[in-house]
Amino acid sequence: MASPCPQTGADDSLVAMARRNPTGTTNFLKSALCSSSITSAAICVINAVVLSLYWPEVASCERPLEWWLVAHSILQACLLCLRLRFLAQIRVVVNPQENIESCVAALTSTRSWRVSKMISFMTYGWMTIGAVWLINSTDCSSVSPQLYVMTMISILQPGIRVALVQCCFQTHCQRPVEEPVSVIGASKEQICSLPSIRFSAKSAADMNSACCAVCLSDYKAGDLLRKLPCGHHFHQCCADEWLGRNKRCPLCIRAIDEVQPQPNKFERLWRRR
Repeated sequence: MASPCPQTGADDSLVAMARRNPTGTTNFLKSALCSSSITSAAICVINAVVLSLYWPEVASCERPLEWWLVAHSILQACLLCLRLRFLAQIRVVVNPQENIESCVAALTSTRSWRVSKMISFMTYGWMTIGAVWLINSTDCSSVSPQLYVMTMISILQPGIRVALVQCCFQTHCQRPVEEPVSVIGASKEQICSLPSIRFSAKSAADMNSACCAVCLSDYKAGDLLRKLPCGHHFHQCCADEWLGRNKRCPLCIRAIDEVQPQPNKFERLWRRR
């Protein structure tokens, strides 16, 4: 039984967005990271000021909300560092039209990106705990109103950030109206001019997947594969039949006679990592 091809994760939607609207995606990422960094930095600074000025008062609350704010500020500081790093990497892109899809795919596949998502999930769980403590802390609003207000603002921070990101998305990344793409098959000469390779353990190391996306079957040693100009591989028989009907790659939708973009500074930077 054929096994399905491996998936690249939930960030596929961001990569697909970059394929459809590279300029809008670049602007969206910059705006979203900037707004998130600003809110995280503001929370860290304000919490530090409030806790340093009113620690004796906040420590007398029924619930340990002061330590909740300390832990929340540490999580926000970690996210701030990661987001600033992502923002610096994205700003390396000189021309957003130049293969931004590969740049976004490289960014979302890094360990730092996965760590930022994990910390974000931890933050949401920590805010649930803070909300429960705040509701059950009946005397905190009178004993230490500063602590009560800052805890409330910290809990509402994700909603504010989501609203800012949604605003950025509506501004930059609404999918443009596209003309329908006519399906044109490749000529026999074009198909035969594409290189063929034999699948082996050595060649598998240079491939993103050991599975043919056309027939959904795993490659076996000795299988004859067709390599498209975009770099994707398929069984030769599957690729030839597909290209005879449609000259665009089944995965990235690039035509085999399309000029392939050269890696930009951002992509070359990630390849060296």
